[in-house]
Amino acid sequence: MAVALILALLTQSSHRAMRWARMALFLPSVTSIVAIAVVWKWLLNEDYGLVNRLLGTVGLGPVAWLSSPDFALITLMLIGIWLVVGYQMVVFQAGLASIPKDWYDAAQVDGAGPWRTFWHITLPGLRRTLFFVLVTSVIGSFQVFGLVYVMTEGGPLGATDVAVFHIYREAWEYLQFGSAAAMSWMFFAVVFAATWLHFRLLDKGPGRRIHG
Repeated sequence: MAVALILALLTQSSHRAMRWARMALFLPSVTSIVAIAVVWKWLLNEDYGLVNRLLGTVGLGPVAWLSSPDFALITLMLIGIWLVVGYQMVVFQAGLASIPKDWYDAAQVDGAGPWRTFWHITLPGLRRTLFFVLVTSVIGSFQVFGLVYVMTEGGPLGATDVAVFHIYREAWEYLQFGSAAAMSWMFFAVVFAATWLHFRLLDKGPGRRIHG
């Protein structure tokens, strides 16, 4: 969310930069997860991957991006950020466009600097957008499956054995349908509770008084 918000702020003053950022970063959001995972798995291969070849040209040894417990989860997290940052950036750009320009003009007349303007105008003006992105991000983070299934299959040593993949493996590899069903209900309860909490905070937060 922070990366997407920074990109939205950097591109909001230029329509050309906004269009190029959308073209470059939004594409992964509408591309097949399986296709993306296959490409990244090839790029990050420890033996012949392009990323390690490029590192070799500057004297750095090959990195076990997907086969090391120390790097596998971090690697999937970075790819996951790359997948969603374009979508979140577009949502933040829409939120920034909805903030009245008069607020910024008033802040400039009052002598507010960039940081105070961001803290007292931009963030409160983006409050509902921030909560929407937060809720969808939390739900999406719980639903990670495709990248893990294609790239690591939960390994190495269970380092990437995330919730949905664990439920899938419990049901279809170990044939433990009862425990998989129980975990699915627990999973639903956690996601529902997180979503409910976010909306409760959205309804009661001080940002509702911004238009007063």
